[in-house]
Amino acid sequence: MNITFSGMPLSETPPHVRAIFTRVFPLCFVLMGIALMVMGGRNISQAQSSKKWPTAQGQVISSQVKQVYTGKGHSPDPQYRNTARDRRSDYAYHARIAYRYNTSGRTYQGSRITYGDHGARAPRHAQQQVQKYPVGRAVTVYYSPQNPQESLLEPGAKPHMWQQFWAGFLFMIVGGLLALFIPWLWKRFSHE
Repeated sequence: MNITFSGMPLSETPPHVRAIFTRVFPLCFVLMGIALMVMGGRNISQAQSSKKWPTAQGQVISSQVKQVYTGKGHSPDPQYRNTARDRRSDYAYHARIAYRYNTSGRTYQGSRITYGDHGARAPRHAQQQVQKYPVGRAVTVYYSPQNPQESLLEPGAKPHMWQQFWAGFLFMIVGGLLALFIPWLWKRFSHE
């Protein structure tokens, strides 16, 4: 099999081009994987540490579903273009819950329900959160001992928070495999 790159056989490809494909390209995958794993791990660690935070009694003072325009464009599927489903793809739905709590003689207001909850394309999850935390409901508020203004209602890491970490792991594996196989394939096809 005679494989060419930009019209020349692989065996005649300049060394800098070979280096880009055999070293830099896989390295980008590995570095992206490391970055995703570090960010994901940090978020998970922060969420897990919130389980040990002190608590205070609070009360929900506002509870509503918020529709946020994301501006992502139209559905890539032509079957749904210019339909209600397509228009929905331009929005994310968030539960906007505000609560008030007292600690150490001071009153604070918070709005975080949990770490890693960034809304969804369908309003169902946000509606469930609003039903769970109606205005006037007494709630247990977890707050940071170092910064009592930082608070949430549901401590700990939720299962979806692991997605970023595992995506980073997958990028590292792919980068490692590319680092092994691209040079092997390059040699194999450049000597035929």
